[in-house]
Amino acid sequence: MPPSIDGDASPHSPPTLTAGPDRVGTSREAVSAAEIAATQRRNDRITHNFNATVQMFEYLSRCIFETNELRDYQKRALVRCIDPMYNDSKLLLVTRTGSGKSHIMRTLGVAMNGIVVIFIPLLSLSADQMVKMKEAKQILGSVETHHLDELPTNDGGESLQKIVNRMSQLQEETTSTMFLFLSPQFLCKKSSKPLLDALVVAYERKVLRVVGIDEAHLFVLHSNFRLEIRMLKDLFFKKVFDEKNPKSHPIFLAMTATMPSNFAVMDVFQSRLVNEYATVR
Repeated sequence: MPPSIDGDASPHSPPTLTAGPDRVGTSREAVSAAEIAATQRRNDRITHNFNATVQMFEYLSRCIFETNELRDYQKRALVRCIDPMYNDSKLLLVTRTGSGKSHIMRTLGVAMNGIVVIFIPLLSLSADQMVKMKEAKQILGSVETHHLDELPTNDGGESLQKIVNRMSQLQEETTSTMFLFLSPQFLCKKSSKPLLDALVVAYERKVLRVVGIDEAHLFVLHSNFRLEIRMLKDLFFKKVFDEKNPKSHPIFLAMTATMPSNFAVMDVFQSRLVNEYATVR
């Protein structure tokens, strides 16, 4: 199951190991001391890498979105998303409404570049969020934001086709970022077949970088909430999280402010979310 981060919890520092007082002893003790020293050096490297990665994220956040310093839980979440040590880049993020989940997705997207798909089951993307996305500075590469459910429905699919064409232009080394917000039902529509095909091709070309889910509890705890939510497993998730090619998987970030207080239920929530949507067995 994916690691989870509680945004309201106190920050966890990178792991460290404190050695005991120096002493002279047997060869076994000498080996142990050497192992402790090696572990300390390794942990120092982890701490250095963590801090360097955080600095990169804060630079992007400041330059592109003109924000202040990232919160501690935002730093930890962002590092976990891109660090291969952590569970195949899958993360369930649980924190209260208004604590900055959306900014994690924004910052992660511009760090990875390419295509960032974000499912919004309740069409709950606020006007304020869209304004922040569209005000992104273009100094490090273009940043586009499209709310696909708001595309005109009377233009014969022309607006959607323009986005699909733009997706096909992105190369693996791109510095551009395309944020695509959409509801599950949008991708399930027959008229969205060109988009679905383009996303699969983008995955094959290693341009689909992040798949995000907002209000993630709806995908698991209310599986009958919409038929389309369950349809996404076969239509989309099985294709872009193919176990035959795990190294090319996009980052999977699920976010919610609603989480069961019972830890046993929480474990089921996490395992079902990943097993049903981001793991193909």
